[in-house]
Amino acid sequence: GTVEGGTPNPPQPQGVKFEKTTTLSNGSFVFVIDNKVGAPVAENLGYGRMALSDATFEGNTVTTPETNAYTIAIADGKVTIKDTYGRFYGMDATHLTSFQLYTELNDGCYWTYTLEGETFKFVNTLNTTCFICQSKGSQDTWYTNVAPAKEPQEGAFNLPSLYKMAGTAIENVAAEDIDAPVVYYNLQGQRIANPENGVYIRVQGTKAVKVAL
Repeated sequence: GTVEGGTPNPPQPQGVKFEKTTTLSNGSFVFVIDNKVGAPVAENLGYGRMALSDATFEGNTVTTPETNAYTIAIADGKVTIKDTYGRFYGMDATHLTSFQLYTELNDGCYWTYTLEGETFKFVNTLNTTCFICQSKGSQDTWYTNVAPAKEPQEGAFNLPSLYKMAGTAIENVAAEDIDAPVVYYNLQGQRIANPENGVYIRVQGTKAVKVAL
């Protein structure tokens, strides 16, 4: 609010903080291009692209709702990308400019990656000429999304930067007894007695993991 002769209170950014990284490890990340965050495909769709949406940037951090985060897992040099709705972002053999979304892993759900400057190039293992980026359309204008693109020309694509979720206090919640009962917290750190549909932190003893129910 404001007081007479005063200045408005600045709005506080909503969401959680992510820190820019040039290393990839298992964890929660957001995809960033041109100071915008790639939001997940609508929950009711089976394919699509990450829509670039506004977020709050400050130095090497960005604050955005945790629903915009993707769980990245690395095994044998290959990456899987899973969104807040539990869907893997992959491809099939025929759609070369959009993500296909899967609840179970298949051959199209794996990506290899290389670091290019401070950006990452994720190449699909099923379609090795396709990689994740923001690209230009036929009218020489930039698409407002992040998606696979097939062999875009040099100068006609932007690769994403990655920001990793900063540590949270929840991760340090530990019970004295390793055989402690399971306890659930919401993403704001509040204990939830009877969790229903949504994303929660599941704590048992010294282990805390994020789960979707």
